[in-house]
Amino acid sequence: MGQNKKYEYVELKSIEELPSKYWDINVKDYITTIAFEEVKDESDIAKQEESITTFIKGLPQKIRLIFTVYDLDTEVHNGTYEQYFSNFSGNYKDVILSDLEYLGAEEIAIITDKAIKGYQSFESKGFPEDEYEDFIRSVTDEFYKAYEGESLHELSVEFIRENIEYFKHLDL
Repeated sequence: MGQNKKYEYVELKSIEELPSKYWDINVKDYITTIAFEEVKDESDIAKQEESITTFIKGLPQKIRLIFTVYDLDTEVHNGTYEQYFSNFSGNYKDVILSDLEYLGAEEIAIITDKAIKGYQSFESKGFPEDEYEDFIRSVTDEFYKAYEGESLHELSVEFIRENIEYFKHLDL
């Protein structure tokens, strides 16, 4: 994959040198490093977050989806959809559905759409505690069940494999 021309010290390890199970995290880490390099001179944290979000959303979908899908996957697995919405990853809820669909994760896209719409509805109501927790638990359980047949990690690795030439020459 070579070095990025703009950021000489940032290098995406050759996809072919890594076991495929690390392909998605390697691409995600590369994107993250470049995104943070873009805002390194910004001292205001809120402006940094806004700039990083804009940068990620502006990437070609083939690249962006590796980032956004990896974040959804890890946030929901490490917590629930609540963790996804309350962390930085929630900044991508307006693009995650198209990224999931492009990846071929139709069932998880439907569940995530339900989670997003529910979150927005509860947000407007001030998050009534019991009702909101039950909803989040329910959609997260649906995610886990769907994941058994639609692993986002496996779909991402397969996507990279199918587009290997694109990812071999990734230059942001």
